[in-house]
Amino acid sequence: MKTIIIILSGIAVFLYGCSDSVHNNNTGSPVTYNEIQTVNLPDNYTIKLYVTGYDSLTYAYNKVYFKVSEGSTPQTAGYVKVYPQMRMTPHITHSTPVSDSFTYNATSGYFEGFMIFNMPTTPPDLVWRCRFTYYEPSGTSHETDSVPLYTSLHPEKQLKYFYDLADTMYYTLTMVSPFTPIAGVNDLAVILHSSDVYQQSFTQITDAQMYINVYKQDSLYQSTGNTDPVIGEDGIYYGRVNTPHNGIWIVSDTINYNGRYITNNPAPLPEITITVE
Repeated sequence: MKTIIIILSGIAVFLYGCSDSVHNNNTGSPVTYNEIQTVNLPDNYTIKLYVTGYDSLTYAYNKVYFKVSEGSTPQTAGYVKVYPQMRMTPHITHSTPVSDSFTYNATSGYFEGFMIFNMPTTPPDLVWRCRFTYYEPSGTSHETDSVPLYTSLHPEKQLKYFYDLADTMYYTLTMVSPFTPIAGVNDLAVILHSSDVYQQSFTQITDAQMYINVYKQDSLYQSTGNTDPVIGEDGIYYGRVNTPHNGIWIVSDTINYNGRYITNNPAPLPEITITVE
């Protein structure tokens, strides 16, 4: 399991609102990386944040990409850490799950990882504030804090909270795919995290067992040919869901962790909605 501890300090210097995009020609089909923010770090370091498929960060799952530079020199080693925090009141804050670290992928040419935002933003009152840190291979770090991040709401992006009375822990089940499902068999991917009631730190769970049931919302018809999600090397659970025709489908997930079921205690089970148009 990977543990993410949230620490906050310092002051941010940032530039927001870049609209440039770059293209990756190393894949089978071109992928557009939309630059959405530039973060200035001390010592002349810069981090640029990119996403694909959207023009902003979104509620729930985001695959994110970073470019790191020292002056005009790109960096391809070391790693990036990010620590988001949402201030609900002057005295109440919470965080959200992110990758433990963002490492360089030579194929894409970016530092890669995920950020899962458990709230959309409603400026100026509710805005994510994030600490960005770049660690050189030597261990030297360069960081800035309180960088504002803005997240938009899209209905295809989903996460589900549930609480387990036995271990008094909160869990977050986040859908990674599908965002554009078809009538037929779709690849399903989800991530599971745990946290305490204060949601200041999150643990990515990679040793749970999941059992899914897929049914249509309007008729309760249950589909067959589904595959229960199992853990992959990247910490994501992969399975398949069969949604044979158009409509709204519900994926109900029963989860066993540490030798017992953590779902339906109390009811209901965490459910993901898949709309096939």
